[in-house]
Amino acid sequence: MTADDNKANDTTHRDPGDEDVDVPHAAVELGVWARAATSVVSLACLAAGSVAVFTSNNQAGTAVLFAGGVFGGIIALGGRLPTSIKIGDNEIKLAQARFLNAATKKIDKASPEEAGEIISSVAASAASPLADEDLEARQRAVARRLARLQSLGENYHRLVYTTLQGWAWNNKHVQLQVDQRPFDVTVTGNSKTGVEAVAKSPNTTLSPVDVERFADMVYGAKDELNHFVLVANVPLGTTAKDFWSKIPALQESNVQFIVAEDYSEIVNQLIPAIEEFEQESE
Repeated sequence: MTADDNKANDTTHRDPGDEDVDVPHAAVELGVWARAATSVVSLACLAAGSVAVFTSNNQAGTAVLFAGGVFGGIIALGGRLPTSIKIGDNEIKLAQARFLNAATKKIDKASPEEAGEIISSVAASAASPLADEDLEARQRAVARRLARLQSLGENYHRLVYTTLQGWAWNNKHVQLQVDQRPFDVTVTGNSKTGVEAVAKSPNTTLSPVDVERFADMVYGAKDELNHFVLVANVPLGTTAKDFWSKIPALQESNVQFIVAEDYSEIVNQLIPAIEEFEQESE
């Protein structure tokens, strides 16, 4: 490996999660029963207001009944709660804290692909242009987590590829391909090995979804490739480990799972595994 490659490995990348990211404001979607209850209450308010027009001299109360009925009807028809309601100088805030907190926790445990789907669902739930400062802060936190995770995945993939590139430079018969999906890198020498790199937030684990995705890749490429490696910066979770042990294709000797958090661990674990595959195929 060249000095430039080593320098690239030691380079500190700016965390895009530190930048402000604009995301739409989230709103809670009502279930069927909630919409039905809202409709009943709205109709009751409108009916009471209609009666009050002819039987009551309290014009303010009648107006409130009509306003409540109309507002509830709009919510029932739209099926979503607004993020906030502002009348004059008075504002009722409906920040969706639990919704965003749940999304944040899922993003921490997700792969970059899964995190993209989560943030898309957050964006798709947008319904109102009104939002309070607390809600906006939580939304920005979710977006920062996603950006940080995406950066982590990109840097880890780059590190794995750079390490393999340095090894291939010293083994002239080996070629690397990065444009042949589904694997991140295909190593072609005495054999053909598919390498898939997965990065997640520290102190988390791979999930059964990650295992299932890798197993599908192995099944799909078993006629084209000889060996398969899943390298990750975190270990398998308990459920994922059990799931792995029950998939026949992952129990073959031509499949390996490697935990390598940094450059030195990738060199000391991934490279020997590739070399062993190469020697078996000589």
